[in-house]
Amino acid sequence: AGYYPLLAKQQGYPELANISVVIGLHGPNLWAKAVGNQETIDKIGDLEMDYMERKSVEMADYVISPSRYLLEWMSNEGWPVNQRSFVQPNVLPLADRAHTPGGEQRQEETSAQRRQVSELVFFGRLETRKGVVVFCDAIDQLLRPQVAGLYGSAVTKLQRITFLGRGAMVHGTFGVNYVQDRAQKWGIPWKIISRMGPVEAKQYLLEPETHRLAVIPSRIENSPYTVYECAELGIPFIATQVGGVADLIHAEDHAEALFGLSLDSLVGRLVAALKEGVRPVRPRFQANHNEQVWLQWHNYAKQRQASQVAPESTEEAVQAVPTHADTDGTAGIEHDADGNLIDSSTLPYVSVVMTHYNRPHLLKWAVESVELQRYPADRYELVLIDDGSTNTEALEYLDELEPRFALRGWTIVRSENMYLGAARNKAVKFTKGEFILFMDDDNYAKPHEISTFVRAMQTGGADILTSFVDFFWGEDRPDITSDRPSYMFLGGSDSVGAFKNCFGDANCFVRKTSFEAIGGYTEDYGIGFEDWEMYANASLRGFKVDILPEAVYCYRFTHGSMQKTTDFFKNRRRSLRPYLNSLPESLHSVILNAVFPRREDGTITRPVGLAAEGDSRFHGVDNLVDAQTTAQNLSSAQEAQTKPAHDEL
Repeated sequence: AGYYPLLAKQQGYPELANISVVIGLHGPNLWAKAVGNQETIDKIGDLEMDYMERKSVEMADYVISPSRYLLEWMSNEGWPVNQRSFVQPNVLPLADRAHTPGGEQRQEETSAQRRQVSELVFFGRLETRKGVVVFCDAIDQLLRPQVAGLYGSAVTKLQRITFLGRGAMVHGTFGVNYVQDRAQKWGIPWKIISRMGPVEAKQYLLEPETHRLAVIPSRIENSPYTVYECAELGIPFIATQVGGVADLIHAEDHAEALFGLSLDSLVGRLVAALKEGVRPVRPRFQANHNEQVWLQWHNYAKQRQASQVAPESTEEAVQAVPTHADTDGTAGIEHDADGNLIDSSTLPYVSVVMTHYNRPHLLKWAVESVELQRYPADRYELVLIDDGSTNTEALEYLDELEPRFALRGWTIVRSENMYLGAARNKAVKFTKGEFILFMDDDNYAKPHEISTFVRAMQTGGADILTSFVDFFWGEDRPDITSDRPSYMFLGGSDSVGAFKNCFGDANCFVRKTSFEAIGGYTEDYGIGFEDWEMYANASLRGFKVDILPEAVYCYRFTHGSMQKTTDFFKNRRRSLRPYLNSLPESLHSVILNAVFPRREDGTITRPVGLAAEGDSRFHGVDNLVDAQTTAQNLSSAQEAQTKPAHDEL
């Protein structure tokens, strides 16, 4: 939820300028799923989540982890390092504290004497990473007849097994079902309690004279509340010494409460508990004191935020380029966020590059949208490249545009038909701008597109920026004030980009120096996805590709669009070329087989798994487009039937 707001903050959206964003670390998606639950990463959403988590940590004003372990794990896994990262245990709810904030004892103090154990309580979600598998393995071993004699009285003292926690997934099986299958052969009473809330669960463990021992045999942990709560409330427990578990327990009590990450270690600790009894262990710190540390930190963060000095120069303020909030156009680019006049000559010069081929009826709206930009007229230009138009109407319209362009110092480049990649590269040679905005002749720029891109590029430091998209249908100008379907791209994840177009549409904003360093577009004729390929190439080579979390232009769906008239398989293979070029040839078949799976007869079928959403530029929108087009066709047909012929007027 924080990824897009953090992007907006980084890109200078004034609404977020005075807000500090704090990321609290709990359990990264791939850490929990792949490391903890040993699940295969087979859904693109997992890679998308991983990218957003990493970027959010990088962009946050503060990162707070309850354990040093998780920060070290993230660093080892190549996560970006946020220099304002802190380690501080989580705040324990008042209901789970042994003392009130005033220091009064909430309940009768638990005895430090050893207690007999006759009931083992698995305490946690019925999930792989919470250790339910190794716990069941340990019970199997304790109760196995042929080895029971090795444990002497330990086995005879064990009267009941309880699972106290909600059901989750265990190796692809629902946790409750998994436990039911494993428990059938134990031969002693067992039960699953999955509907207790946190308060009731701890009350169950605290019931007097029940001889219950909470067992927390997690495979991985950050800083588990279960351990924190048991130590604070005096609930007898044992836990795996993983992650930040030991940080929650008094150092002198580690031997009493902790065991190693192995079946033998767990079995040995259970046998000792059953034979010798257990005693409650102490927390490493007092919950009330921990809360005071948090309050002090909040005061520090508040004071630091208040002391931030506003940028003094126009350059530092990134010229405070107005955003879509200036809907009436009165603020103007010549004013900063406080309404002060600024020198427009300090603003970067922007070149809009627009390609056109045989669509003058759409081109006129695209040109109009550039003319209506709320950016100083002397700080941007339009370079229109005609990619070899052949119909008379298109050629005549280009002639009509020549004097309009001449008055503004804009350029029309007439070229032989080269296709989009080559046409854009050629047009760039005629540009004078520091930044380039690439547009197609069927797009419609919102009035604040250039100004918003400029601000975001200067504050965010990206090499390439794309944006969200607003869709529209038909051949007129769109109503930019109405609500329209919007498509949210992810941004510059090279891992996701191998399987799905996460980068954005061809409408993009690029630093000219970066564009030249990247090498521009490849120039394959008759094949699309040149933009997807360029974004992937840039991302893989370390250029910063970001998304603007706002739709600053409208994308027109048309019948004869390139997406519908070119070969999808050739297009898709083109988007894979940067990945194939970066890998040994022996690995090419791995990617190609994932993206283009084949049936037994050798024909290509629809991809599944990670590559399932790489079937189009806007995955999931095809049905929406088809339905909208059908509705418009029906409307047009009905209008034609009811409209009188010319000779009847």
